[in-house]
Amino acid sequence: MGDYLPFIDIGSNLKLRSITPSNTRTCILLTTLQVKCWGAAWNSQLGYEDGFNRGDGSNELGDNLPFINLGSGVLATILETGEYHNLIITPSGQVKAWGFGNQGQLGEGDSNSYGNSENEMGNYRPFVSLGTGLTAVDICGGDEFSCAQFDNFEMKCWGSDWAGKFSFTFKISFILVM
Repeated sequence: MGDYLPFIDIGSNLKLRSITPSNTRTCILLTTLQVKCWGAAWNSQLGYEDGFNRGDGSNELGDNLPFINLGSGVLATILETGEYHNLIITPSGQVKAWGFGNQGQLGEGDSNSYGNSENEMGNYRPFVSLGTGLTAVDICGGDEFSCAQFDNFEMKCWGSDWAGKFSFTFKISFILVM
């Protein structure tokens, strides 16, 4: 520990804005508003469209770790991880998600996973349809669900609502954030 614990190489001249670890991976948001992830890829959660784990071999981090392709001109101001999925909010308040989607937590209207195969990221990833005139300001991901808070202080959740999670747990969470 201390001086003997090395820094993690995130890439030359890059600065960390936020870190969102989960039990299978770590994703970081850089000050350039770009995203990098490493760890397990078996549930599409990394988003590199190849299904390969990252960070468990030599030369897989630093400048060798690519940015996640969020789409042409798409940047992230907020990054959040769920159990096996990731969510971003863009500067304009739009949301994108990728990873394991077994309960609809990606907001696609299906239970498919996206991020391990070609043509599943970048411009192929649509923005989550949250409703007309809504601007997301905060987001959270859980085991099999996602929630977004909007600039009107309201919220919406999608995915699994097992045991009534949407009605209690995350209303408290967002109230405390404000």
